[in-house]
Amino acid sequence: MIENATPSYRMNYNYVEALKCRREITHPMYQNYEGARKLAIMILNEAGQNVFDDAKDLSLSLLIDIAWLWEEFVAEKLLKEYKYKHSLFSRKEGSLEWAAGEHWYPDFIEEKGNKDENKGLSIFDAKYKPWNWEKTGDIHQLISYLFISGGDKCGVIYPFGEDEDKNKDKELKQKILYPFNSFYKKEKPIFYRLPLHIPSSKTNVDYSEYCKDMNEKICKWKQHFSEVILKVVH
Repeated sequence: MIENATPSYRMNYNYVEALKCRREITHPMYQNYEGARKLAIMILNEAGQNVFDDAKDLSLSLLIDIAWLWEEFVAEKLLKEYKYKHSLFSRKEGSLEWAAGEHWYPDFIEEKGNKDENKGLSIFDAKYKPWNWEKTGDIHQLISYLFISGGDKCGVIYPFGEDEDKNKDKELKQKILYPFNSFYKKEKPIFYRLPLHIPSSKTNVDYSEYCKDMNEKICKWKQHFSEVILKVVH
């Protein structure tokens, strides 16, 4: 079909050998993609590294927004049962107006207290990569959100693999911010690290077992969130 529609199509078998997709998928979380991997190899046996020589030919591709997927995961699996505004669904509701007609859009804004006063907000950002205190850009962004909203808690929600450096996971989980005393009169605002531990890939582990392990990690995260952010002790 490709050959008939695009005369400039040519085959190049060298590309197949350079791909790592020849490795069988063993990670429990991605085993459903094994069929797609095998199909991709079959297609690549008839395709090339440069499928179209003529730049005028139209080539379609698929882009997966991992940042968006992680934000959706956080919204559905971690914060759904809590009271918050998710800017992905309603940019008007989840926005902070920092000047006339100018808005910022945090990922998650959890209402605390009287809505009319717009005070006591907790603001969270979802980051799909491991996070640490060296990410000063993220810190500046969240502090700015607190300054505009008058909130007293902010944090970053991010994944942390069990097989990653354990010393990094032991870093300080929260830091008290030095605010303007005239602005924050109730209590000092706090910046939180809220990692979700992702189960490591284990050989010959059933996918249902992996899901069970993942659900346990999610429950532990929620318990920590309730105790630290909501001050609810189970």
